[in-house]
Amino acid sequence: MVLGAVLLESSPLAFLRTPLSIASFIYATPDTWMPLGAVVVLAAAGFASEIAGRTPRSHWIGGLLTGIVVVTGVVWYFRAGDVDWFATQDWVKEWTYYTALRESLQRGELPWFLNEPFQGTPRYFANAETIVSPLGVLLKWLDVSTFVVARAVVLMIAGLVSAYYLTRDLRLGPVASLAFLAIFLMNGHVIAHLETGHLQWISYWLLPAVLLFIHRAATGNMSPRTLAGLALSLALIVVEGGWHPYVWSLIFIGAFVIGGRSRWRFGVLLALLVAGLSAIRLIPGAALYEMTEREFVGSYQSLETLIGALTTSESRRIVDGLN
Repeated sequence: MVLGAVLLESSPLAFLRTPLSIASFIYATPDTWMPLGAVVVLAAAGFASEIAGRTPRSHWIGGLLTGIVVVTGVVWYFRAGDVDWFATQDWVKEWTYYTALRESLQRGELPWFLNEPFQGTPRYFANAETIVSPLGVLLKWLDVSTFVVARAVVLMIAGLVSAYYLTRDLRLGPVASLAFLAIFLMNGHVIAHLETGHLQWISYWLLPAVLLFIHRAATGNMSPRTLAGLALSLALIVVEGGWHPYVWSLIFIGAFVIGGRSRWRFGVLLALLVAGLSAIRLIPGAALYEMTEREFVGSYQSLETLIGALTTSESRRIVDGLN
């Protein structure tokens, strides 16, 4: 279906020219050279390691070197803190969140109100996007731009460590591990969110921890350590403002628990533990949020609409501008 949509929107000749167009874009855009070079070096190292044979030592060294490259890439992506906070309304919104928390911490107070409402409320703790995690305390000493980079680095390191143990548990080779990291780090979904200023999506980098402990539970390891690790991972995501990844994870875990009766006890204990660890985020949000009239904005309301949006150049008209 996607291939058909591409051919309808362009032409077979233009489709065949796509690799050349991408190469021309890369050549004309020096900002892409460094990250692309890093990917090529990592890919070459992965293939070399695959050919040479996988050992625990090489796996550990490869993970460490990959981590150094990726963390450096995170600092580069956020321009080492040289961020344009007024590029979009979402960047302004994030600046408001961070400055409210920073000013409150420096005065020794809690950030009760924002200077304007976001997500339907002016109350800081009622907004599921704001930070209520221990990392937020760093704002007492760091400026906002430096804090963004420091927070991203810490969460990325946590995600990389989790990804390392996940690939080890799955016994993935270097090439498969790097492919997972490439999809995890460089997918357009999360990059687009971060580019437009949705900084709460940094919590997305904690998802490998969720996958790690779900995999261990699925393979029969439902020990207290697995239970605590999964609950803590979910709580960290939501207190970092990652409401969407948090809800996705709960839906996925719910389906996993319901799928086997032997997992029900694990699911109940997990729900209680997550509720307790996430209470600082969930209770204020439920108690203080001021419900207002919200217009429901639909999109692909029917299969016909979806197919039409994929196969015609008038997709905006088809979805009535609501996508």
